[in-house]
Amino acid sequence: MAVTLFLAWGSYWFYQNKTLGFSIAKISSSFSYDPLWAIEEPQGKELEHLKGLLHQKYTYLASGSQSYAFLSADGKYVVKFFRMKHLIPRISDFWKPERIAHQRQNLLSIFGAHKLAFEELREETGLVYLHLNKTDHLKTKFQAVDKLGRTHWIDLDRTEFVVQEKAELIFNRLKRLLDEGDSAAVERSVAAVMQLVRRQIDKQIVDHDKAVKNNYGFVGDRPIHLDIGRIYKGTKPHDYDRIAARIQLWLEENKSSS
Repeated sequence: MAVTLFLAWGSYWFYQNKTLGFSIAKISSSFSYDPLWAIEEPQGKELEHLKGLLHQKYTYLASGSQSYAFLSADGKYVVKFFRMKHLIPRISDFWKPERIAHQRQNLLSIFGAHKLAFEELREETGLVYLHLNKTDHLKTKFQAVDKLGRTHWIDLDRTEFVVQEKAELIFNRLKRLLDEGDSAAVERSVAAVMQLVRRQIDKQIVDHDKAVKNNYGFVGDRPIHLDIGRIYKGTKPHDYDRIAARIQLWLEENKSSS
């Protein structure tokens, strides 16, 4: 019996580790329509363009605490599906209903951050489309290939998701430019990111997340704020200087090795 339980646990751990727990159930919700999350839906040629980019095969890219990300076959787009943790309680959660309520509220705050970005920072975040309400006009079965190479077909009208431009992470870009010996391009890239940060601050939009490495990137030469699940309206004194100092520290640590 003990051996059987051990093998079962091992199989479960392997599955979770290799797929990071991805399944259609984990991105599905029972949410009904909420005008709070409504956007002006694309129509005509804009809708056809959206459907075209969503009809590609997407393969597993990454997973975080908020979402699962899949990369398009042409390498230009990332589709992120929200992790609906609050709808999949653990056994222990049945004795802690406040935990489920907290997780649900956390997810709604993530929705709010994406809606804020879509309305006020769409260009600066590379957001192409935001789908927080169920619809009936996409009529698209999305092909997602997980980390084990298995294909999942997802009904996009019934699933909450985000479409974002694929970006090169900031430090990956700076490292590439350093390796190429293009110090002028390094300076231009850093200046562009800091201009982006300044525009956000001027709009009184800040980020709970202090990280820089996975938060900023480039689409071509255009900087974007990638990880937007924790942004909010407010102020954070010295945030501009903090981000500038973090980038400068990275440059000092990496210039010598290039």
